[in-house]
Amino acid sequence: MLRHGRKDEEEGAYGELRRELYRFMSRALSERELDFELEVQAGAMACTLQSKRFYHHEGYVYRVCYLTEDIPSIFKNGQAKTIDMAVTQIAAWAAGKAWATAPKGVRLLYHRISDDPTAENPIIESKQISFDLFDPTAIEEHISQRLKAIADHWDIADAELPACTDEERFALKTDPHSKCRASCRVRDFCQQYAAVRANGSSQLERAKATLAGI
Repeated sequence: MLRHGRKDEEEGAYGELRRELYRFMSRALSERELDFELEVQAGAMACTLQSKRFYHHEGYVYRVCYLTEDIPSIFKNGQAKTIDMAVTQIAAWAAGKAWATAPKGVRLLYHRISDDPTAENPIIESKQISFDLFDPTAIEEHISQRLKAIADHWDIADAELPACTDEERFALKTDPHSKCRASCRVRDFCQQYAAVRANGSSQLERAKATLAGI
């Protein structure tokens, strides 16, 4: 994003219902939304962490997540996604730096939503999962390593940048580029995603040609 900017999602694009629910939640809980910026420094690299769509209640930091599929590990077994837990822990750590009192812990609130945008009640089921706070030194070390990685590759050409990991792409067995396809704001500029993007465009054109011939 720092190199190329970002492309916002088009209205009516994939995941629009989920994005609208996030916007609704931000409006409905505006008084409980965490609002702060925290500058962190790692060597020559400085970064501003900005809180967005995290909430506080009774001393806990909350993140609300919307899913379009039934994930038994979450809704049945109460196991949160690693990435959701990690970013909420970082938000709680940052909140403890921004204010005098650190949070008690973090909580993830998962909603499974209908894929029908006209459903009267789009939320099918919900699950809340609570965690103790991570060791702050571990979070600080993680942030320091991430900033160092950015600094080390700042002047490297796009084609030579290290590839995103499976975790960073939210890789699924059925879609190894899940985040790229659904929510990455730089996918139109990313050379690592270029082949996937080109293949998708090619498949779309073939489908159009097939339909035109029917």
